[in-house]
Amino acid sequence: MLENGGLPMLSITVKKGHTAQDLAAVADYLAEKFGVTRETATPEQLRIAELHAEKVRNKEKQAVQKVEDYYAQGSGETPSRWMGSAAEALGLSGAVERDSLLATLQGFDPRTGEDLVQKAGVDRRYAFDLTFSAPKSVSIAWAVGNDDVKKGIEAAQDRAVEKTLAFIEETFALGRRGSAKDGTIVKERAKLLAAVYRHGSSRELDMQIHSHAMLQNLGLRADGTWGALNEKELFEWKLALGAVYRAELSSEMVNELGFGIEADREYFRLAGIPPELEEAFSKRRAQIEAALREKGLAGGKASEVAALDTRKGKEVVEADILRAQWTKIAAEHGVTADSVQALRTREKESKQESLSLDRPDLFRKLTAMEAVFREKDLFRIVGVTCSQSGRGPEDAKTEVAALLKDPEIVTLRGKDGETYHTTRDMLALEKEIQSLAREGKSDTSHILSPEAVMKAAYWFESEKRLSLSDEQKAAIDHLLLQPGRIAILEGHAGAGKSTALIPVRTALEASGFDVVGASLQGKKAAGLEKDTGIRSQTIASLLRELQGGEKEDGTTVPPTKVLTEKTVVVVDEAAMNDTRLMAGLIRQTEKAGAKLLLVGDESQVPPVSAGNPFATLKKELGWASLTENRRQKQDWQKEASREVRAGLVTEALQKYLEAGMIAIAKDRDEALKETVEGFLDRFDAGDPTKTLLTAYKRADVAELNARAREAIGACLSGIRVETTVRDRDGKSEGKREFQAGDRLYFKKNDKKMGVMNGETGTLTKIDATSDGKECFFTVKMDKGPEVRFDPRDYAQIDYGYAITIHKSQGETVDFSSNLVTGMGLSALYVQLSRHRDGTRIVLTEDQIDKMAQNQGIELAPTDRMIDFTEQLLAGNPALAGELPEDWNKDFDVCREFLDTYSGVELGGRKDREGFDCRLEKVKSLLSGIRKNEKMNALDFEIVDEKERKEERAIGKEVQKEAEGREIPGAGVRQTRRTEEGIRPMEREREREYEPERGGMGF
Repeated sequence: MLENGGLPMLSITVKKGHTAQDLAAVADYLAEKFGVTRETATPEQLRIAELHAEKVRNKEKQAVQKVEDYYAQGSGETPSRWMGSAAEALGLSGAVERDSLLATLQGFDPRTGEDLVQKAGVDRRYAFDLTFSAPKSVSIAWAVGNDDVKKGIEAAQDRAVEKTLAFIEETFALGRRGSAKDGTIVKERAKLLAAVYRHGSSRELDMQIHSHAMLQNLGLRADGTWGALNEKELFEWKLALGAVYRAELSSEMVNELGFGIEADREYFRLAGIPPELEEAFSKRRAQIEAALREKGLAGGKASEVAALDTRKGKEVVEADILRAQWTKIAAEHGVTADSVQALRTREKESKQESLSLDRPDLFRKLTAMEAVFREKDLFRIVGVTCSQSGRGPEDAKTEVAALLKDPEIVTLRGKDGETYHTTRDMLALEKEIQSLAREGKSDTSHILSPEAVMKAAYWFESEKRLSLSDEQKAAIDHLLLQPGRIAILEGHAGAGKSTALIPVRTALEASGFDVVGASLQGKKAAGLEKDTGIRSQTIASLLRELQGGEKEDGTTVPPTKVLTEKTVVVVDEAAMNDTRLMAGLIRQTEKAGAKLLLVGDESQVPPVSAGNPFATLKKELGWASLTENRRQKQDWQKEASREVRAGLVTEALQKYLEAGMIAIAKDRDEALKETVEGFLDRFDAGDPTKTLLTAYKRADVAELNARAREAIGACLSGIRVETTVRDRDGKSEGKREFQAGDRLYFKKNDKKMGVMNGETGTLTKIDATSDGKECFFTVKMDKGPEVRFDPRDYAQIDYGYAITIHKSQGETVDFSSNLVTGMGLSALYVQLSRHRDGTRIVLTEDQIDKMAQNQGIELAPTDRMIDFTEQLLAGNPALAGELPEDWNKDFDVCREFLDTYSGVELGGRKDREGFDCRLEKVKSLLSGIRKNEKMNALDFEIVDEKERKEERAIGKEVQKEAEGREIPGAGVRQTRRTEEGIRPMEREREREYEPERGGMGF
């Protein structure tokens, strides 16, 4: 469920343009009370997007004007004011005047017209739009409450924005000097200037009190000079700033207005405002979106136009009419001005007790998803606690300062020279893994005889009529003939890891060993068992059986499984295991004297939770490699997969671009449509396992499933059954209609049924009585036998046409169609290596900009664009005077020049006479993507003297010596891990995660 009915609580947009017309459009856009940016709704609290002002086409002008009129007429003047301590230096206070705003956006002194910065004028980055949106319950109280409540909430919103801007000034060094090109940028603190506009409704005309703080690209430095801002920290602190804003707003609501509050995930809501009312207003949004689909429209502007039609044809809705509509809907849910006033029962508090935090729980949250954290992560988590306790940013700052002095926190220094932190518990876990791996290096109790290995390989080749490659034979030798209680096999995507494990299992069992398989996900465990014959289960269930534990009712369950020195545990997709999970596995195998075989690929999807133990163990122990791509049929695709894995993204994507396998849609709706169409074009109902539909986010997977099912459902026949589907905890996720032929996804392990979480199958038969008393589904599992069940008893199912990228790792299909909403090398590698024949990558141009911003990449023109520009100038030298200064550095500057003067429109699909500039933008983005890895705390320099002494004591020299050590065995190597291209993860990424494993989802 999205907060605020779909609006992020705080977003940042970069405002940038190149003409006076662009500049005026930005100012008018704000002044006429029209939202400055249209964000795609996501659960993220703080969304970053970079929006480049372009020339507005006549048709677009008409649509924008229509919606601007819709918002502006009769609604009065948009409240505005100058904020930031730099305002005083320019004589700015009170309401924002248009002329002053135009001057500061261009970098001029509004009083004298003098240049404040170098290169002042229209061709510059104007400002950063920080959009602060209150929780939906606050907006409802504002819309329905009496004048006193309304004015109080408006004042609270203004103070919350002002306090957050002050926090930015105090915390960040946004001022800068020097040149990025020359590498001479120096950061310093600066006073800031912001033009803040408060609005009362969303684009869908729901009540939505929010403020646009146009943070000018001007900073007043300590020496009295002005300069442009270095916005990087704004984006890095996006989630923390949202928490700081909510903390102040919460404090205002409790301590000034007397409302009670309650936690709402990591947000807060006003106590007494029914959640059902929030959902009722969200249905208005759904109504508009449905109208869009009927009209074949999508995107921000289309939403605004559809909003007119869904309001019975009214083209203008004045503020009092809107408020009357809101009041009527609220009253239907028992919320009135009187009931809102009655919620204000809390007296103002002059003094408060100190904030009480559960520090052990806080430390676990800090290292739930990453092994290291920064000050911004502390502010994010502490800010959440403050916002749910009615405490403001000052309390958050006090608590963060105290936490940084807590002995449980260890200070680290990264290779970038920046300060990081971890917890002693996380550091101890990493050291334990490292130590246990070293202790078992010389163990010889699991070495097989060469004869047994050769016999197993011979049997495999004879029985399967397949020949093992020299690389596979060397890998088998490494796993079975080398000393050590832990052995590692790293195989590239499609390199035949499962094939090599069959003779490994055969040789071990013939030599008297019991082979046990495990994987992070149930689906992967089922695949391991089917492909190799190794009895397999999830790692979580294996650890439960080995350790025992406590049930929900408080009773203790004893261990039910025992490992011995004659046990070999094979873990598939081991690179996806986080530090805590890997530590648990190694403890159990070491305690029993068993052997652990880790099989995975570090270049694919990393662990969801904290740490990268697979990398640590590779450093310590070495590994065998399988590199030959046996999955993909075409040589150019094999080469492209190798290039992506090696970080040569531009070269790899060029091949897919030329093959027409990358599509750029105009918006999310079109991207969803194109992704599904690509899937349907290749979908084979006779063998649905040949095709795959993937996305990064669960919300996108749900939408893809719904659209794919809508199309495929029209071709199905037989009994239709509508049933409620549920999540793993039994919570309803709505109703679904099923027919024979549907693809099903299973979400919960059930030993009795014989299904695991993440498995898929095809519904082959429905047996149901006419009175509905009996209903049974028969499903042919993709990797297992047929199962039969009552969907009312086992309701943890859903459509299985689309799955997440995490779930797709390890899959092999003929064709995959992939919606891209977040891209790193690991995710891209997985998406480009699932198929045998072909793939489809679909994204939007706006998403390219977002990914570039999230990756910290300045999009530059591609070589082809630069060549095109130079050819144009050679043919018409007079155009040199029109060429912008940054044409060869800024993608959009170059693109606009070419759009204007080349005679070829570069914004659409590929044209034989020119080229598609959107595809060129993909290449620019991908050429800048670096490999974002999960980091270990031990990858950093330990600053704490106590920990440094301990680190030296356990033998840092031993680790150093191990990094370059050769391991006997042909084709088996241990290469020194290069640090080039590796950096700490500097941004919060959208992740798919298992809730019960801890952490937060965004």
